[in-house]
Amino acid sequence: MRRNLSQFSRTSRRRRESGQSLVLVVVAVGLVLAGGMGLAVDTSQLYGHRQMAQAAADAAAQGGILSIFARTNTTGSIFGTSTYTCGTSSATTPCQFAYKNGVGSTSSDVVSVDFPTSVAGVTLSPNYNPAAIHVLVSRTVAATFMKMLGAGNTTVKAAATAAITQTNAVVPIGVMHPTASGSLSLGGSSSITICGGSQLSLEVNSSSRTALSNGGTINLSQAAPCSPTGTGTDLGVFGGPAGPNPADSTVLPSGLTGGSTSHYLQPNLPVSDPLKSISAPTKPATAGTKVSVAKGTPDCPASLDQSCTIYYPGDWSGGIDVKGETAIFQPGLYYIDSKGFAFDSNSASVMCSATCVTSGPLADTTSGCCTTSKGMLVYLDTSGGALSVGANAGKKDPIILLGSDKSGTYKGILFFASHSNGSSHSFGGGGATTVTGTLYLTNSALHTQSLSLGGGSGSNTTIIGQIITDQLSLSGNSAITMTLDASSTFPVDRVSLVK
Repeated sequence: MRRNLSQFSRTSRRRRESGQSLVLVVVAVGLVLAGGMGLAVDTSQLYGHRQMAQAAADAAAQGGILSIFARTNTTGSIFGTSTYTCGTSSATTPCQFAYKNGVGSTSSDVVSVDFPTSVAGVTLSPNYNPAAIHVLVSRTVAATFMKMLGAGNTTVKAAATAAITQTNAVVPIGVMHPTASGSLSLGGSSSITICGGSQLSLEVNSSSRTALSNGGTINLSQAAPCSPTGTGTDLGVFGGPAGPNPADSTVLPSGLTGGSTSHYLQPNLPVSDPLKSISAPTKPATAGTKVSVAKGTPDCPASLDQSCTIYYPGDWSGGIDVKGETAIFQPGLYYIDSKGFAFDSNSASVMCSATCVTSGPLADTTSGCCTTSKGMLVYLDTSGGALSVGANAGKKDPIILLGSDKSGTYKGILFFASHSNGSSHSFGGGGATTVTGTLYLTNSALHTQSLSLGGGSGSNTTIIGQIITDQLSLSGNSAITMTLDASSTFPVDRVSLVK
C-alpha cells in the first residue's frame, strides 16, 4: 500500500514537472516568435523609412540643382553656397522638396545641405556656382515590438548628390523655355523631319505637363543625309505629356514617327544653352550698303526671274527688307539695329559666287560680287526686330543662305538675336528655301523669343544646322526638313543625379 502511494506520488510529481517544462517551452517559443515577428515588423519599418528618406534626399538634391540651373535660386528661396541644415519650415528649395516627400518637417528628421566643389567621375560645369548639391537626410525611428527586447531608437540615413555636368556633345534642336505650355507646338497638318545629329535630336526644357502640343507629325526615323536607312533618334521632354507607356520609352506618342532606336524620353532633364558663351558681335563702324545689278551680269544670271541687289555687310540701322528681287549677300556681319531682317513673298537670295571674272565684258567691278570667302552672320540687336521669311519666299527663285564659319567665333550661326531681344520670329517658306547654319534665337533672362515655322504644302524648306529658341511652333501644312550637323560639338551643360 505504501509502495503504491509512493509510486503514485512520484508519478504525479513527474507529471507536474513535465507540465511546467511544457509551459516554459511554450513561453520560450512565444518569446522567440514574438522577437522574430518584432524583428520583421521593425526591419520592414526601417526599410520603409529608409526608402522615404532616400526619395526625399533625391528630390531635394534634384530640386535644388534645377533651381540653380534655371537661375531661380533668388530672393525668398535663396540658399547660397554655404552648408546649412533645414529647419522645420525652411523656405529654400531643397528643404521644400524634402518636406513634400514627407521628411524634415518634424524634429525627428535632420536634412543637411552642402555644396561639393568636385564630384568623382563627372566634370562639373564652370558656368554655375555652385554646380553640385549634396543632401543628407537622417531620421530617428523608434522601435516597436523590439522595444520589449530592450531595443532603442535607430537612425536611418540617405544621401543624394545632383550636379550640373558638362560634356562635349552634338547640339540637338533646343526649345529652351523653362515653364511654358506648348513650348513645342505642332498644329494642323504640319510636319518636321529631323535627320542626323546626336541620338537626342530634339530637347524640350519646359517643366509644363503640356510642354509638347502635338497636332502634327515629327519624323525621327532618318539618318543624315536624310535617308530612310536611319535607325532613329530621340525626343526628350522635361515636363510632358507622359508617353503612352512610361515604363517603355520606345513606345512613341501619337504624331511621332521613329526608327528602331528612337525613344520618347519623359521626364528628360533639361539641357542648357550650348552657345551662351558666344558674345554678341561688335557693331560695325561702317554702314551696310546695297547696289542694284542687271540680269546677265556674272552675279545675276539671266536665268533668274527678277533683277538682283548686292548687299554688303555693315551696320544696317534701318533693317533689311528684301522685296521682289534676288538678294546677293556678300560674306560678313549684318548688324541689324531696328526693323528686322525680312524676305517678302516674291523674294529670293543667293550668296556671292566664289568665281571672280576679272576680264572681258562681264568682268566684276567694284560694285560687283567677287569673293573667295563665304558665309554671313545676321545679328538682331536688342531693338533689332525680328527675322521674317514670307510664306511664299523662294517660290520663283530659291532662297539660299550660308551661315558663319563653323570653325570660327560664331560656330556656324546664321541668325543670332540678342539675348535681350524679345521678338517673335517667323520662317514661312512655301518655295525652295535652303539655309545652312544655326538659328540662334533665345532670350536668356525672360525666354520671350519664339520661332514659328510655316508655309504651304508645296514647301521645300531645308535647314541644315541647329535651332535654339525659347519656343518653337509649326503651323498650317508646313513641311520642314532639318538636317542636324553631327560634326558640330559644343560644351553642353546637363542636370544629373550623379550619386
